[in-house]
Amino acid sequence: MKKAIQALAVAVAAAVVLTGCMSFPGTIQDKTKPMEPNGYTVVGPQVQSQHWSWVLLGIPISDVSGSLSQEMYKSCLEKAGNGADALIEYSMDTTFIVLGPLGTITRQTMTGTPVKTK
Repeated sequence: MKKAIQALAVAVAAAVVLTGCMSFPGTIQDKTKPMEPNGYTVVGPQVQSQHWSWVLLGIPISDVSGSLSQEMYKSCLEKAGNGADALIEYSMDTTFIVLGPLGTITRQTMTGTPVKTK
């Protein structure tokens, strides 16, 4: 029984040491398409879209086909409604949760202000 408890303690300690989290901001752009200064109208408050993915033992578990940033961009415009056709002052942030040898969970978040060009 004592050896089982010691083995469990070692396993828990290893899991704690091999687990971590990090976050970093992505590039912040002023707009998603070329437009003249004052060539747009803000049509709503900031919108946000997120995507979660999980890589387990080197194998992607979530859908990784296509461009994630493009899908999140489209999702932001759909959430904005009001004829929004671009985002200004947008950013992409990424957070990684490292689960040691089990894999990595990634969260990507796009945030921007929706506008309608003139």
